This record gives sequence, C-alpha cells and structure tokens, in this order.
Amino acid sequence: MTALVAAARAWALDVHPHARHLERTLEWVDILDPDASEALRIAAVTHDIERAFPDPEATWDSARDWDSPAYNRWHQDRCADLVSAWLREQGAGDALVRDADALVRNHEDGGWPEADTLQAADSLSFLDTMVPLVLGWTSHGYADNAAAKLRHSLDRMAPDQARARALAAPKVERALAQLGADRGIVTHGTPAATAAAPSPERVLAATGLVRSGRVFRLARERFPGMPLFPGHPPFQVLSYRTPQGIRAAGDQPWGPLNDAGLGYMSEVVLGSQHTGAHIDAHAHMTVGEDDRWHGGSARTQLGDFGPLTGDATEIPPLWRRGVLYDVAGFRDVDALPAGDPVTAHEVEAIEREHGIAARAGDVALFRTGYLGGWPDPELLARHRGAGPDISAARLLAERGVIAVGSDTETFEVQPAPDPGEPANPQPVHTLLLIEKGVYIMESLDLEAIAAAAVREFLFVALPLAIRGATGSMVDPVAVV
Repeated sequence: MTALVAAARAWALDVHPHARHLERTLEWVDILDPDASEALRIAAVTHDIERAFPDPEATWDSARDWDSPAYNRWHQDRCADLVSAWLREQGAGDALVRDADALVRNHEDGGWPEADTLQAADSLSFLDTMVPLVLGWTSHGYADNAAAKLRHSLDRMAPDQARARALAAPKVERALAQLGADRGIVTHGTPAATAAAPSPERVLAATGLVRSGRVFRLARERFPGMPLFPGHPPFQVLSYRTPQGIRAAGDQPWGPLNDAGLGYMSEVVLGSQHTGAHIDAHAHMTVGEDDRWHGGSARTQLGDFGPLTGDATEIPPLWRRGVLYDVAGFRDVDALPAGDPVTAHEVEAIEREHGIAARAGDVALFRTGYLGGWPDPELLARHRGAGPDISAARLLAERGVIAVGSDTETFEVQPAPDPGEPANPQPVHTLLLIEKGVYIMESLDLEAIAAAAVREFLFVALPLAIRGATGSMVDPVAVV
C-alpha cells in the first residue's frame, strides 16, 4: 500500500458514515487484481466519498433513486470532484489525479477493465457490508427497490468478471432470502426480529462493523447501596461460605484430606434483575384491566414463580448493529436537565448531523449524560428523568428496531409530558415494550463511546436465561 493509498484510506475511515464499505471495496480490489494500480486502489477506498459531505440542497434519496441515471450521474460526478480536489491537496501528479478521477466518475457504470474491476469490487463490498441498510428500506416502503438493488449488485458486473460474479451470486441469494424474511416480519404490529436471535446474515453484517477492535464496556459496577430506581429492592452481596467460616464450623466440603488448608468463598447476590445495566423482558410491564403484557397476561399466565411467557428466557442474544444518539453531545451540554424530552425531530436532526440512523433490527441507544454524575445522588437528581418522548418512540417503532436503551433508569422522559387518554405514566414503555415487543435497556454507561465519537458499532449483550425473571442484568459491549 503506497503512502497515498494509506492516506486515502485514513481519510475515508475518518469521515465516511459507511467507511467499512469503502475499506472492504479496497480489499476486494486487491483480491480481484493483486497488481491493481495506485489509482484503482485510491478510487476503491474513496468512490462513495460524497456521502460523507451531504449536499443540503440535494433532494435525492438513494433508497428511491438508486437506479435513476440522473442520480447516478450526479453521485459519480460529485464523488470524482471531491476525490480529485483531495488528491491535488495531497500533491498528487496530474496523471494519477486523471486516472483516479475517471475511475470514480464511472464506478457505477464500468466500461473498461479497471473500471469493471472497481464496479465488481464495489458490488461485492456492498453485499458484505450494506445489506442491513438495504433491508431497512422495507420500513420506508421500498421493499421492491431493495430486492432490485440486491439483484443489480450481481447483474451489473461485466461478463468478463466471472470470478467476481461467482463470488457474488451466493451473497445475493442469502440477502434476498433475508429480505423475504424481513418483509414478513410484521405480525399484529410486532417486528419478528424481536422474537428470535438474528439470522447468520445479520450476525455477519453486524460483525463487519468491527474495524479497529476496540471494545467499550457499557455497564458500571454494581455494589450494595448503589443508586436504583426507587421501585426496585436494594442490591446486596452477602458472603455465604468463607475460609474462616468453614474452618470454624469444622466443615469438610472435600472430605477429611485437606492438609493444604484449601478454602473457598461463595456468596448470595440479592437484587432485582433490573439492577444497573439491564434489559426488560416482555413480561416486565403490564397495562389495562387484564394486566396485559406483550404476548401474555398476568391474569392467565403469571405463576407463583414468575411469568410463564415473556420472561427472560425468551430474550434473544443481542448481536446487532448499534447506533448511538448522543443527545447531550448534540446539544453541547454535559447532561440534559431533569425531565427534559428527546423528540422525534431531535432524533432526526442528530441523524442528519452524524449521518447515521437506526434501522430495522438495530439497537438504538440514547445518551443524556445522566451517568456522568454517577454515583453521586445529588448530581444524578439534577438530571434524572430526561429521555425519549412518545414521538421518538413512535419513530423507532416504525423503524422496526429490536431494542432501545439509555443511560437513565427509566429510558423514557419522566414525568411523561403527554400521558395520553386514559392517563399513562409511562407511554413509551407501553408502546415499545407492551405493544410492539421492542426490548428496553436502562442504566447503560455510554460516556466512553460518546467521548470517542463512536456512532455505529457492533452491539453485544447476552441476557441470562432465568425462568420467571422479568429482565436480566447485562454487561453489554460496543465493539468498533
């Protein structure tokens, strides 16, 4: 890799909302043509660069217009202009600028061997990294466009790109199968993604978000006396067996042969599964005279040892694309004021600012800055209750996210500015958890990923499958 190719890669990784697609295109160029020119490698890692610099006056929608000749011409020309200007700033020679410009200006169309290689690498990378985005088009009414776009990724490859076509064909087949499943996910208003673990295709796509290997832990430590939502029991850790206790009692847990004085310690942990960072199971909340939860009712499906359906055993492992909405950072404040709402309009403004949006099957996380005061109860009190309102919840539900989360104890804004009729103190929980089956996580530590300006990542959380529990403590991670 030449110094200029490395610089182009670093530029793309720094500014582009879909940097992994550009990086993967470069990797595919090297696979398809190990002797690729410097111009081709630069074009590969920069060919979609205009998406990093949105034109505020443009009215194009790539989900709607991807097959429009006018849109593709505008997109290719704008990318080429930006790449050429950047290359000149780097002091590149005229010949290199000319060759890279021509490749970027025709990366959708191809037309000669190098351009055809770039086009094929672009398609393969798209199928590796961007299928979740295309699947998300279904929630915006572009399901047919999504299927056509996936097929086009293969169909557009030049006939002489036989190897690339053979590699792409099974990828397209898998993506179309996943699209078919996703197009049927809505049953009584519920995303089926919330009912099962992600498909292998989604797992692979989410894993593709990992570029640097950095891992951010999204949970604070739990300890006796820790701050909790007042409706939950206090958290306790009590020693059950200790070396001194075993010795004093004369117990012999291993039998009489213990000349080495081997001892051990175990403990009893007392507390709600809603302690610290945790995820709510569907049966956590009920509404109405029949005490209905998502998929069940306390009147008929609540036993002596917890709910018989909708408990923690039904929460799938979460290995998903995660998106951070850093609301405090967007407002340039340390933390939102107590009881301050985050509206759908602000969610969309953050998406425009950061170029990242939650889609179907994703996990959407909201940072209010609340845990910046942890564990000082006075500091926390100044910012308690900020969070998404019902308009933001509706937007996320329409997107088909599998789960949402925040750094607060209640996720949604409290008290509710619009409790509705009849009055409901937690309309967001009612809509997401009860009506739509969207899992809710609370008390997530989002300070470090916000400080690192991480917006998109692999989100991993593995709930404990405890029968009868209405949630699970988790120690989730964001991997970038």
